[in-house]
Amino acid sequence: MTDEELKHQLKRAYELRDFEITHYWKRAQYFWGFLAVIYAGFFAILISANKGDKIDFEYLLIICSIGCVFSYAWYLVNRGSKRWQEHWENVINDLESKLNIPLYSIKPKVQSSLFNAGNFSVSRINISVSLIIFISWILLGTFTAITYFENDIAFYVIILLAISSILFLYFMGRGHKGNEE
Repeated sequence: MTDEELKHQLKRAYELRDFEITHYWKRAQYFWGFLAVIYAGFFAILISANKGDKIDFEYLLIICSIGCVFSYAWYLVNRGSKRWQEHWENVINDLESKLNIPLYSIKPKVQSSLFNAGNFSVSRINISVSLIIFISWILLGTFTAITYFENDIAFYVIILLAISSILFLYFMGRGHKGNEE
């Protein structure tokens, strides 16, 4: 392959990496929006119940289940997006090394302290936040179940649907071997 062809591939790899990063954050905004509405619904019902309004507590558990499913989906989407970002970074590193222009692989030499840059990955932090949000929904659901439910069939149906949805996302959301997307 000629240097011109390699440079064209390198330019395209940078474009695709930027595309992945841009869409990573668009996807994050999508999930943030849905989860904010779901949290608002949960706490609105909880506040209403604490004021003495009569509510069906199944709604709280349903909202917790929806929060669990959405936050788990967000976590998986974040991981998949990060995988593709890293793929294009590896392609860039490979092409740059073939062209002997290692721009991307040069790492900044910055002392980390409280007030200056550190060696943090914003996308990995976002992945961690999505996992924490998922765990928070599990805890809210557990708290709701312990507080409001006594051997109620609705409880078991809601939990079964939430677990089934999460398993469905995990197994059906995976890419095919050798051709993951």
